[in-house]
Amino acid sequence: MNKSKECHSYSEFWKKHKKFISITLGLIGVTVASVGCIFGIRAYLNYTAFERWLNKASLEELNMGRNKIQNQYFNTNLPDNIRIDLWNAMKIIDIRVDKLRGGNREYVGPSYYREDGYNLYKPD
Repeated sequence: MNKSKECHSYSEFWKKHKKFISITLGLIGVTVASVGCIFGIRAYLNYTAFERWLNKASLEELNMGRNKIQNQYFNTNLPDNIRIDLWNAMKIIDIRVDKLRGGNREYVGPSYYREDGYNLYKPD
């Protein structure tokens, strides 16, 4: 065995295999970036038109849209799975409307239990 050809330190190893290590790390970086781009594009494409409209719509547009969805929901000729989707859309719009009106809510306070039920507050 010839000891002069063996690498005795990291610097010698780096000098000897610099090109191979650089290419390998470059390929790993390109692969990670490609996978990230693919998942980013998939996330953007899964972002539906309803969600885009929901984030951009004003309070009046949300109320008009909810009324249209509610009128469709009341149609008993539609299949149940579509009516369930309409119900879920109405709930999502209600949550968004509540967030836009958020400053108008008042804190109710803790719930109290009295002998007749909950939230029957009477000062002692």
